[in-house]
Amino acid sequence: MDCEAVVPGRPCLAIIGVMQQYHQVIYLEQKAELDHGIDNLLDLDGEIMEVDDALEYHVEFDVKRVEPTDGRPHGIKYSLTLHDKWGTRLLGFDNAHPVQEDKVGFARHRTLTKFDHKHKFKDVAVIIPYEYETAEKLLTDFWAYVDEAVELDSKRNK
Repeated sequence: MDCEAVVPGRPCLAIIGVMQQYHQVIYLEQKAELDHGIDNLLDLDGEIMEVDDALEYHVEFDVKRVEPTDGRPHGIKYSLTLHDKWGTRLLGFDNAHPVQEDKVGFARHRTLTKFDHKHKFKDVAVIIPYEYETAEKLLTDFWAYVDEAVELDSKRNK
């Protein structure tokens, strides 16, 4: 292929680079569109829900639509958190920042390209990468972790 014949004065690599960026944007937009549960998740933005009858725990949802990026390919920025009655954050799922992957035996950490992660129950400084698949699965995984944490904490406090 003679690049000069296609676009005079433009090298082939520039054309290929533009096309790759275009296709990546289209792919990210299509992937976000396939996740139909995102609208349900977005509807939870600003909600605070009590988790137990004794009003010992509540969850908070902060969910915003953003431009899809490598870190947030699904096009949402979210924070789903469990708090105790004093407002202390006990656990959470979010994608607010890049995640450092801790490799045992290595002195360096590798920054993951996706921001999705969860914070360990009662030790929120511990960050565990989370593999986002869909908004529906995110909510299912979050509620399962909340139920497990509340049950465990209730047993400890008896």
